[in-house]
Amino acid sequence: MGITASTPKDEQKIMDELSTYGAKWVSRDGGDKVSQTALFRKIVPKGEVDFSGPFLGHQLDGIFTSEKIVLPVVGGGYNSNHLFRDSQKETKIPVYSDENYTVMHPLGAPGLHLGEGHGSKASHLMIIRHSDGPITFNEMLPSNPEEIQDLENRIAVLNKVVTGMQDNVPLHTCGPKVVAKANELRIDGLTGIRDFLAKVIAQMPEEERLGRPGYKLMDKDNVDVSTDEAKVRVLLNDVYGNAALKPFMAIQPPSENSQLLSHIHCFMVEEVPECMVETYRDCTLILKHKKENMPNGEEVGGGMRAQSSEVMGAIAALDESEEEDEGCELSRQSTRLGGSD
Repeated sequence: MGITASTPKDEQKIMDELSTYGAKWVSRDGGDKVSQTALFRKIVPKGEVDFSGPFLGHQLDGIFTSEKIVLPVVGGGYNSNHLFRDSQKETKIPVYSDENYTVMHPLGAPGLHLGEGHGSKASHLMIIRHSDGPITFNEMLPSNPEEIQDLENRIAVLNKVVTGMQDNVPLHTCGPKVVAKANELRIDGLTGIRDFLAKVIAQMPEEERLGRPGYKLMDKDNVDVSTDEAKVRVLLNDVYGNAALKPFMAIQPPSENSQLLSHIHCFMVEEVPECMVETYRDCTLILKHKKENMPNGEEVGGGMRAQSSEVMGAIAALDESEEEDEGCELSRQSTRLGGSD
């Protein structure tokens, strides 16, 4: 499966799943009248609290079915809203930020799903929203126009960050969260972003490295090199200096996700490994079909025709006045790398 040439089978699979998840979303009590943004802003807490009540009360257990979902807060303040709470704080391994988005190198075991022996694990990036505005649980669920635009913005930001990594741009051009981390670790602002990333990974405090979710970075020989700055730098230079590798931007569907804040993953690969085909969905294909099938758009593709009239009506209603109740400001956002001081 190539990362730049999708097949009709790939596209049909995503179309079918968008229809299925759309039906699940609108079948919940009141689900045909509320957007992802309105529900997220209404029920997802910023504090370390048990989320079981709202999760079950809004029937999200019929959508997010992974055994990895954690609702009570467990040791270290961890549950399935951990990523959302972290988005409001200092980022452990930032790569880029602006007024709306944070791009980070993830904690845990980055690149794990690429499979054993894969050499691109160091390239694993994630983008999340950290500000007010449109916000989503998962891109496989129905989106209103502002949420579709937000998806397009995030993909554009990731593309610019990948270019910045390939060019090893100075960290001071990569936004306030990167600059703040550099100041904390006394790293010069002219340091290249790849070199900065290697330093941050190698200097991670031991309690964070061994805690939850912890951190391990495996090389192609399945050896954790996360404490060796030189070896981490070699991994980063290998992936971002290889012109044959292209960014694959994808999400895991709700059946696979452990976190309830949408987070797009990015990996530098020649070809998507077979072990990822069933558990990741190409965000460029999701965006393509959502744009083509917007109820008020000029293009109406097969995806919308494949959906039930109930789902179509619900999607059309998602851009109504829900955001006014939640005080959300919805607008097109800048995607310029280094655009925020």
